[in-house]
Amino acid sequence: MKRMILALALAFCLALGLSMPCDARAVDGAEIPQGALSGLAIAPDGSLLVCDSFHKLLWQIGGGSARPYAGTIPPPDDHGEPRGYLRDGPQLDGACFGEPWDVVPFLGGYAVSDAAARAVRLIQGGQVYTLSAAENGSVNWSRPTGMTLDDQGRLYVADTGAHCIRVIAPDGKVSAFASGLNSPTGLAWHEGALYVVETGRSRILRITPAGTEVFAGQSEETQMPGEYTGGYADGPISGVRFDHPLGIAVGSDGAVYVADTGNHALRVLRDGRAYTLARDGEDGGMPVQPRGLLLRGDLLLAADGFAGNVLALPLRAGPQWFADVPENAWYAGSVRAAVARGLTGGVDDTHFAPEDAVTRGTFVTFLARLYRIHNGTAVIDGDSVFADLPEDAWYSAPARWAASWGIIFGDGALFHPEDPLTRESMVTMLYRYAAAQGMNVSSLDDLTVYPDFAQISVWALPAMRWAAGLRLLGSGGGPLEPGRTATRAEVVGMLIAFMDAYGL
Repeated sequence: MKRMILALALAFCLALGLSMPCDARAVDGAEIPQGALSGLAIAPDGSLLVCDSFHKLLWQIGGGSARPYAGTIPPPDDHGEPRGYLRDGPQLDGACFGEPWDVVPFLGGYAVSDAAARAVRLIQGGQVYTLSAAENGSVNWSRPTGMTLDDQGRLYVADTGAHCIRVIAPDGKVSAFASGLNSPTGLAWHEGALYVVETGRSRILRITPAGTEVFAGQSEETQMPGEYTGGYADGPISGVRFDHPLGIAVGSDGAVYVADTGNHALRVLRDGRAYTLARDGEDGGMPVQPRGLLLRGDLLLAADGFAGNVLALPLRAGPQWFADVPENAWYAGSVRAAVARGLTGGVDDTHFAPEDAVTRGTFVTFLARLYRIHNGTAVIDGDSVFADLPEDAWYSAPARWAASWGIIFGDGALFHPEDPLTRESMVTMLYRYAAAQGMNVSSLDDLTVYPDFAQISVWALPAMRWAAGLRLLGSGGGPLEPGRTATRAEVVGMLIAFMDAYGL
């Protein structure tokens, strides 16, 4: 079976590199037998080098073709997988790899971490050499995986099995750099700092001369000492959660891209927040098992160890802004934030429709997305309690989920998903959502300062007092218009204000 090796996947619908992907297409027409891909590098001619730990070689992709670059596919073992081993020699039809994991330009050629062979190899001048190996050297390599270069040309290698990081100088000398880690894998260098994917603890470390800090991610130790569970949470970087990530890349602007392998997702840490760029099940089944990452211009390349392809995410593709959202509009900032945080996109590539009415079905979908931002492993569904929810309607699962949490009650056995959403209903649903999540909803305000407070329905009074207390309705003085239909601009404005108020 063949797979496309380079799929220009998921062209984004809006600027900032953080919006919802909407398209997928193949590039270059290059195909290879399905493999387990990981490390990536760009060759001088612009072609792509890809490590394939299943076939035990490196592929070169370019000019509409995929061809072996280094190594030889060995005969299969009893399970049908090529049996890798360490053998130096001619780059093609001679040298063999045990399990090539990552590839990085080094010493005029390419260093390759050979995980199963417990070695670091060098492709140079048409030959493959062993730079350092456990079998014939003083370094007891266990499982070398991720690599990166610093500004001085030193090669950093994550020895995942030995729970440490080593550095190889240009003269070939190997020395210890960091120890006591928990299965480090991906590495990236940026402005004097080494960024480390500590896979065993589902977090990102940042190592500088001043010391080691946890840059992002948190986990809990299980009943088995040394084993930790991850999670899935976007939002402020202080609360972000990953699930055993493997790959990392850092952009020139300092944005940190993470292959969140256990969550089948590609994530980015930017401006103090975490965002999901693509996720399996939501973006055409890609990615499945992201490993190696590489930034190439405005593209984020991600090698998938299970799907056997390389995804290319355009980070700044599409229109720079919605044509119907003026830069000075009161809701412009909220629209930007809502799109970036994954709450919504436009009604099409160029329009947001800020004045369009929002239905009840649309709003519970907004709330479900809000919940997934800080609990990405949540299942959005529940038991059917309303007779007017078609099984396959896009809003049905969110409505069932909202009913199970006590966020909506409907009218008897009906939810009326297509009915316009009133402002007091919007506030009430959000209030119930906050209470269901255990958030503090005790901040209440006096509604008599609003000229139309008497128009608020009795059932909406607690929620409206709460929203006024949090300034989700603005400062006192203007009309509340509780019975008026909410617009898309008003909905995203309230949701972003709510997220900021609770630090989500």
